[in-house]
Amino acid sequence: MPIDFSESSLEALKYAVAFAGQFDASICLVHVVEPAAFLNDVRKVPPAVSDREVANKLHHKLVMLARKEIDPVTPVHPLVCIGKPFDEIVRTAKTFNADLIIIGTHGRTGFKRAFLGSTAERVVQHAHCPVLVVRQKEDDFVQRDQPSTKKELL
Repeated sequence: MPIDFSESSLEALKYAVAFAGQFDASICLVHVVEPAAFLNDVRKVPPAVSDREVANKLHHKLVMLARKEIDPVTPVHPLVCIGKPFDEIVRTAKTFNADLIIIGTHGRTGFKRAFLGSTAERVVQHAHCPVLVVRQKEDDFVQRDQPSTKKELL
């Protein structure tokens, strides 16, 4: 479950929590720090704070988010990686043998999407398992009545 602490990723976390509760699954929370010292693969001025220091602070933030949003009986694996977000998300899913990736999308269109790319789209293209993309303005299925049988999930 990729988390960038945006509204869309926190909305996707609600889906992940519901799925984990329904299927007695664990959640791997993944945040990816893009290396600050690189821009388009060209070396920049060294950052004031190292990527590792940023990753350590964000790991603590992930742990606190898990404590706040996820039932204590659900196993949670908070992980902060350094690299390209889609690469690290796909690699982590494969490492953990994930059955499903749930990812939020910012819903960018046009020039912003073409310029910035879409992490969610790249994850869908490269993941070894199904990917549920949660749009920022989706109906909140979590508040609906939970299905009583697995057949209703289909």
